[in-house]
Amino acid sequence: MALVHANVLNVRPESGLSIALNDFRSILTEEESADFVATATPDVNAAVRLATDIDHKNVHRTGRCLGVRLLTFLESVNQFSNIVDTFVSTNPQIAGLIWGSVKLTLLVANNFISYFDKLSDMFMQLGRTCPRLAEFGSIYFTSTRLQRALCEYYAVVVNLCKSAVEFSRKPVISQAAIAILRPFELEFGPQQKKLMDLSQDIRDEISLASKKAQDQESKLQAIERKEASRNRASSKFFKNQLIREQLEEKQRAAHFKILDLMSMYDFRKSWKQSRKQCLNGTCLWIYEKEEWKDWLDLSSSSTLCCTGTLGCGKTIVTASIVANLLSDSSNTKLVSYFFCRYDDAESITARTIVGSIVRQLLSNLSHGVLAKLDQENSYDTLDIDQILEIFMVTFRENCRYFIVIDGLDECKSVELQQVFNYLKNLLKLPNANIKCYYSCRGSGIIWPPLITTRWQILIDPHDIDADINHYIQVTLEQKLEDESLRLGDPRIILAIQKALMEKAQGMFLWVTFSIQNICAQRTDYDIMEALQDLPEDLPRTFERILKNLCGHNDIKFARRIFSWLAVAKRPLRLEELREAIAIEPMATDINTVHLVNDITQTLACCGCLVVVDEEQETVHFTHHSVKQYLLQESSDPLLSEYHVDFAIADDYAGQICITYLSFECFDRSVAKASSSGAKLVDIPAAIVRQRLPYSRLTNKIAALTLLRNRSTLDRSVHRQLGESTDRVQQYSFLVYAKEWWISHTKRLEPTFKRSWELWCRLLTDQNSKADKPWHPHDRSSQGPNKPISEWALTNSHTGLLIYLGTETTLGCISRQSYLIELARQRHWRAIYVILVMSEHETWLEDAVKVTSLMLPAARFDRLDIFHYGAELLRDVHMTGFQAVLQSFDMLPELHPNNGCLFKTWSPLVLAAVGGHIRIIGYILTRQYLTDEDSVIANIGKALVAAAAFEKLAVVHYLLTSEKVVAIPGIILCKFKGIDNGPKVLNHRLYDYCLDAQTYLYKSLHYAEYELLREFMIKYPRATIKHSSPNSRTDPAGLRHKSIYIARDS
Repeated sequence: MALVHANVLNVRPESGLSIALNDFRSILTEEESADFVATATPDVNAAVRLATDIDHKNVHRTGRCLGVRLLTFLESVNQFSNIVDTFVSTNPQIAGLIWGSVKLTLLVANNFISYFDKLSDMFMQLGRTCPRLAEFGSIYFTSTRLQRALCEYYAVVVNLCKSAVEFSRKPVISQAAIAILRPFELEFGPQQKKLMDLSQDIRDEISLASKKAQDQESKLQAIERKEASRNRASSKFFKNQLIREQLEEKQRAAHFKILDLMSMYDFRKSWKQSRKQCLNGTCLWIYEKEEWKDWLDLSSSSTLCCTGTLGCGKTIVTASIVANLLSDSSNTKLVSYFFCRYDDAESITARTIVGSIVRQLLSNLSHGVLAKLDQENSYDTLDIDQILEIFMVTFRENCRYFIVIDGLDECKSVELQQVFNYLKNLLKLPNANIKCYYSCRGSGIIWPPLITTRWQILIDPHDIDADINHYIQVTLEQKLEDESLRLGDPRIILAIQKALMEKAQGMFLWVTFSIQNICAQRTDYDIMEALQDLPEDLPRTFERILKNLCGHNDIKFARRIFSWLAVAKRPLRLEELREAIAIEPMATDINTVHLVNDITQTLACCGCLVVVDEEQETVHFTHHSVKQYLLQESSDPLLSEYHVDFAIADDYAGQICITYLSFECFDRSVAKASSSGAKLVDIPAAIVRQRLPYSRLTNKIAALTLLRNRSTLDRSVHRQLGESTDRVQQYSFLVYAKEWWISHTKRLEPTFKRSWELWCRLLTDQNSKADKPWHPHDRSSQGPNKPISEWALTNSHTGLLIYLGTETTLGCISRQSYLIELARQRHWRAIYVILVMSEHETWLEDAVKVTSLMLPAARFDRLDIFHYGAELLRDVHMTGFQAVLQSFDMLPELHPNNGCLFKTWSPLVLAAVGGHIRIIGYILTRQYLTDEDSVIANIGKALVAAAAFEKLAVVHYLLTSEKVVAIPGIILCKFKGIDNGPKVLNHRLYDYCLDAQTYLYKSLHYAEYELLREFMIKYPRATIKHSSPNSRTDPAGLRHKSIYIARDS
């Protein structure tokens, strides 16, 4: 054993990789070999440039862009090349050679269309499982076993490239013969399978290294490091080299720490999905626009906005622009981009957008720059302001920065405003050349100008006519080739093409759905009828698609799928959706007999409204307009079957997540279960033990094995095969449920007793699988639940607010203070439920405390809260309701703009300010409101407040109330000092002859002669009676008589 360890230590991890690279070089021509050796270590955008270069070389081919399918795999190779470049000192060229072998292979294979299609498909599949820098970057240098596993993986990649190049060198006849006798899958299948196995081994090594589970490995690493240190320390050169390597490793770790704190969001995913929809040779029209050229050529910061109608291809154009800019990016031309997704909640937050953009712009910085900032500030977290500050500190005047954003109109207004504010700050940097491009719909949103120098491009149907015609041509060809479109008379295809071109009106999306509708027809007659009755717009198109689905037997699944896609916080993977639509609320485990056997086939019940991303295997609506249509109610009973009520669907999703996380079986781990027996090793169905998600192929092989070997397999094998198959089919939904359960339960209340109990258990159980987005370790002396309450208030989570408000303790925060805080932020439903559940608590017997809670209810017209408070006051004591007439110091958030009228405010006056007659009527019509003096005083103040805020309907209502007998003059004096006061006096008050002596006196005192003249004209027979001066109302003794006026009946 010691000998084996010694041999392992003597063999460098990259030795096998070096051998594979030499073998690859041996099959190259002299010219290819020279280019191969000269390949430099790729920069951060090398993968995107290569993918874009491949698409540019295919510009004259029909079909979609294929280069982007390779991107995930290319990024993996790129990342490993860069990290191995800092590790391998004996062969410094090895990093560039790894990248060069893959690059050369793809460029050679690109000359063979059908061969390249299959090769790109294989690399796309490998991209799903290939190692990622985020997984191994932090532990690569400390684990020799991990280094060997990664080098072995990429050695197989280089060998696969060698086989691909050799295959492309064969004569065309030989290639055709091999394709028949030995298909592509058999030719490259063994190497592909080996790479998938190695990727799992790498993940195992990552897990072991990160947890330090193997003591022996740690000892071997210590021995190796000690030996290396002794050898290097023998000379000054190696000693200095060791110090330099340690410093570089430390700076690199700090560099990626800062970048990761900025954003970990996968910004490339949405761009890749959009780029795949782009056809070769399209979207070129925008580069001929003068606005584009001017924006690009300007040497200072500027913005370009691209707008267009729904379905005109704005996102596809933006994806093309990103590819165009990245194709020649450099250290002085830095490109960042972001695509907001309607079906990804994280992508439409300002923090994610700005963090991702800045991360991309700073990725090319030398490691020492960000490492120095981290050393000075010791960052643990970064908020959006700190991110902008770091960018401004590291900003370079000699660089051109490009920022491309698509779909900003998917963001909420608050998030959108934040994004624009931060972009403004960037664009206003002195001596900066920052180019900002963003696309959006052209109507319904007012887009603030980011900077003075700006251009706008409105996508006109004439601009994209050529692209749409090309799209129709290519799509019809594909439908004919894959036999989705079958014709009796081939000449009909020209009629189809002509009709689509004439009626497209610049909408790619309309064309897509119309072609799908045509393909669904069974006869030539039906096709011609469909062409004559093509819907004019997208809503009518969706209506027709849904009506065609109405006769489908799987309407139950269609409704569930539509509901999940409408409310999901991120796109669901196929196996996640398969489980989500099968679970019933309050179940104790997954009943596997309810799982659909083929989720891909089941999606057919949704027609062409749903698509699956080929790389990510995630399910999406074809377009965000499909979701918008399904959320709208329909008067047609057939279409109403598919209508999605967002609140109901979201609540149901929350119940499913709670149910899922409460399953009793999560204590059984897959790793433990897979080691329970060994009899499956010798049969083909051993694949079921692999740690892979549900697969039709897996079940197919297992079923065939049982059928063909029924007599030779004993019962234990039957049982074990069934158990193992069940295990790999279960719990794919766990990742989604544990992350988003809390977001789907915003409206959960204690009335849903069983769901509430399970939800509370998940909330309090420290061992539950449910993630909690707050940080319990940050709790401070301000209360044990302070972080949770902050998160709940920020995210308007009614369920959490109710839970916190009904706990036995709120720390040092009183229940009343907590409810007032909720009222300040207008969480009315939470307040109401908490009040109902707290009706027996002693603090509710304090009339003043209850009334203070009724203030915001009166201010914002919440009659339900006000009524509940009033009933509490009445139940305490019949005179308790008098508290609603008391005046209180105002909360700043409730203070009216013209708050100088009164120092304190009562609920009645606040209701008058808001014009809430419902609340006013409720107060004045209560039979147990007995203090007439308080009523009159409140009505007077309410009149002043209503007039000040031009609530004349409230003035009229108060003056006609049975409670109004006379208004004290001291209140009417206020009218002089407010806007519209004289107007209200003239046209309202004297009509009711209320305390008119004060009215006339004030008209004289303030020289409002016009008001007095109009009054006397209107009431010429009014009588004036003398009386002695009143020292209280006329302290200056100016009035020698009081005036009493009565209308002549």
